[in-house]
Amino acid sequence: MTPNYTRTREACVRLNNDLGTLEDPEVCYILTLVPTATATGGICTNGIGSDSDPCQGNTPTPNPTVTPTPPTLTDFGIEFEGIWSDAEKVEVLMAAIETGTALSSLRASSNLVEAFRTVLQGTNATGAWRSIVFSRATNSGAFCITNPTPNSSTQIASISCDTRVVMNLYTAVHEFGHIFSLRTGNVFRSNVEYPNGSGQLGLRIGNVNVLGYRSYTGLVGGDQTDWQRSDVLIDNGWGDAALWDGNYRYRYDFATQVPDQVGLSTPTPTPRATALPVFIPAIGPCNTGSPTDLPIVNANFFPFQQNPCTFPNWIVSDVSTGKTVEIEEAVADMFLNWVFWKNSQGQEGFQNELWRGGTCYPNGCNDPANSGNVRSAWMDATMIQLFVTFSW
Repeated sequence: MTPNYTRTREACVRLNNDLGTLEDPEVCYILTLVPTATATGGICTNGIGSDSDPCQGNTPTPNPTVTPTPPTLTDFGIEFEGIWSDAEKVEVLMAAIETGTALSSLRASSNLVEAFRTVLQGTNATGAWRSIVFSRATNSGAFCITNPTPNSSTQIASISCDTRVVMNLYTAVHEFGHIFSLRTGNVFRSNVEYPNGSGQLGLRIGNVNVLGYRSYTGLVGGDQTDWQRSDVLIDNGWGDAALWDGNYRYRYDFATQVPDQVGLSTPTPTPRATALPVFIPAIGPCNTGSPTDLPIVNANFFPFQQNPCTFPNWIVSDVSTGKTVEIEEAVADMFLNWVFWKNSQGQEGFQNELWRGGTCYPNGCNDPANSGNVRSAWMDATMIQLFVTFSW
């Protein structure tokens, strides 16, 4: 019988018997099994029982509910360097269980630890599993950087987090999304960059952009093509609003804009296509700020949008590097949303919300185009194809 882990979590830890200190934190998932009737092994006297029970000596009894020992960080091949609290380690373990559960749904085996390690880590030349290491560093901001370690036979990647980062379940799954992309040789990254195929414009619902490249005509300075994780006018389908700050905004200058709107000192945080120039919030942070003209900007964070980095490609001096940051962060957030969407049967992740335009800023409103559903359908089909391609 395939175990069914409930999504109600209870953190537990093992105590060191000698020192009384906390060791590997574990998450106590309650394992629920459907009771099945089993015979007790009794017999029927003369083959005759009472009218209500023709075989009183062979009364069916249900199997008891079993609560197995949950997997540990060691089982998942996750190691820590530097100072990490026990609570943070619990969050990482919860993230590994969530991720392994989602990945196992696409494999013949339902073993979530095996799915996690097969897809995200793989084995070295001797057949030994490789590990993922969480380490501490002093970064330019409170964020994590996932670094591949191709020259290591024992480690697949290092997730280096600033000392100010307090690790949580969603951030850890986001970082696993970066590793997943690395394990595909960045095929997954290319899929997200071109969701409709190489060289094609992005996913759209009518005139609404959902994910990918969008073309602009009539801009001052010429036509442009910009990669976007959502439609910049309505900020659709993710999980939060970008904070509006007059000091951090991007400006789309169109040749047809009304002269008295040029240099508008107090642009609205809910831009309309007819109000020119169009201003949008600078959505960040954009990790390392590389290139340096990508600002690290505060934003409303939401569990399923860990890094909403978005900007017009033409504002940066190094379009290639800037675009890589933007797409790579969307890659990890797409993986994050898919994990929880898959495990919750569509109840979590991939929001159908608008965050700008009309009264939608800053608390959101319903997205009639259901952009979240479009992303989830595309993502699930993409994951299935990647599992086939890499024989996972």
